Amino acid sequence: MTIWRKKSREIGIGEIFILICINRNKTQDFQDLNLFDASYEFPPRNSFKNHRILNKKTLIYSELLYKSKDFNDTNINLQKFPYFRGSMVEWDNCARINNCEIFDHYSPEQFYMLNKIIIDWTIKHYYKDIRYIFINAWNEWGEGSYLEPDDKYGYASINSLSKAIFNLPYSNKYHSIGENKIAVLLHIHNEDSIKEIINKINNIPYIYNLFIYIYNQINIDQLKQYINLNSTANYFELFLNIQGNLLTSFFNFRNKAKNYKYICNINIKQNEDINYFEDWKNYIHNNLLGDSKIISEIISDFEHNDNLGIIFPEKYYRSLINYGDSINDSDLKYLNYFIKKIYPHTLVRQNLFDFPEGNMFWAKINAIYPIFNLNSNIIFTYKSILIIKNNLEQIWIFLVKLNGFLYKKIFKHL
Repeated sequence: MTIWRKKSREIGIGEIFILICINRNKTQDFQDLNLFDASYEFPPRNSFKNHRILNKKTLIYSELLYKSKDFNDTNINLQKFPYFRGSMVEWDNCARINNCEIFDHYSPEQFYMLNKIIIDWTIKHYYKDIRYIFINAWNEWGEGSYLEPDDKYGYASINSLSKAIFNLPYSNKYHSIGENKIAVLLHIHNEDSIKEIINKINNIPYIYNLFIYIYNQINIDQLKQYINLNSTANYFELFLNIQGNLLTSFFNFRNKAKNYKYICNINIKQNEDINYFEDWKNYIHNNLLGDSKIISEIISDFEHNDNLGIIFPEKYYRSLINYGDSINDSDLKYLNYFIKKIYPHTLVRQNLFDFPEGNMFWAKINAIYPIFNLNSNIIFTYKSILIIKNNLEQIWIFLVKLNGFLYKKIFKHL
């Protein structure tokens, strides 16, 4: 480093600015070596320690966002030794090394959010003349991380970066729709989160009707009074679901469904035995109902694409870590049992697919309409109830696709 600086002065280049890549394998305190002018982050070769999906080589891209958002800069002397943040597109270096890593479940929307996080951090910490970020990389095909346009995403990734740099929304299509086109189905297992979810549903910037299905003993009169005073719904109804399963609610809604164009299905689930339940629930609710802009973009996507049938959040990263992205053979068997009740000649062979976690999504009524026509005798058999409780969230994608529609995953909120 000393020789480089000396030679640069001697041959007329002048002073050079030398950065060191912060690597998770390096432990020295480079700030005290006086050899470098700054450091830079170059994911995934940095301090991020990601979790693998069920002991596979696969890591989850969205975990980078959470790590980056919670980045702790207390140990870095930013005034004397600048630290420039970095992001990456996808990553798969198995073509290069044996002990490889693959960051899966990437989307340009997540790339946009990751860059927004590091750009906001950079603006907060540095003046304009030293606001740098690093992107891995333009054309690193050997490690599967590149901004260069390709057949899969086209220009989506580099456009996502541009939108983040210029502080533009990821999507800015908005559309108005007629009155009473939206039905919100809200499934309540307990009263703990009713205030929180009603406030989120109130973000819907269109006229909507609210249908509440109650699964446990709740003070109905008190709940009616609260909804009447605090909900922006044009109209609401409450129903008691004594069977305690989601499909019963859809069956009871069948005569009303034809009056609507869109449905938003939301669960206030019971607190399951997982330590990240609240984070998972908030992630799903915020991605579907986080603010009026998110909801407007969802409706706009539907209005601009006649073939789009259902929209739901990408899988929560901690769900992927713990449960992966496939179902077992037993669940696949039950899934086929249920699908055949709607489409008798259809057989699902794959066990690796997308689905809306927790049965929460926005959908066009026409895309899922067969679910409302199921015979009630099928719903109330013991075997069907087991399937409903364990597998219904895997039904929706097949239902939509078999009905001639497409699906879309979104990632609008951490």
